[in-house]
Amino acid sequence: MFLIYTAPDGSPATYSENNVPMKPKYSLPVSLMGIEYGDYAYYDFLIGMDEYNIKNMEKCFGGDPYHKISMLLKRAIEDPWYTGNFEKAYADLDEGVRELLDRLMDKYL
Repeated sequence: MFLIYTAPDGSPATYSENNVPMKPKYSLPVSLMGIEYGDYAYYDFLIGMDEYNIKNMEKCFGGDPYHKISMLLKRAIEDPWYTGNFEKAYADLDEGVRELLDRLMDKYL
């Protein structure tokens, strides 16, 4: 199980003992086992954080004939477990998710 902590009012926050677990309105299941071959047929979008993710997905799925695989941003999102810069990773993810939402809204609404 993954928990994301926020400020008591639900807003993003840096670490504090006062932070509380986020209660999202919607969520998707996350597998600790990673992707599987059948995931390509199941999902419309397969999003990676860096070129390594993209190459692994293409290898697992035997390519990307329907162009479902893409990076969240046009640049790699550095792994904060290696860089120690969790705030930059959060900012990059926030930027990427907002851009993704804009693209989806433009395409489907």
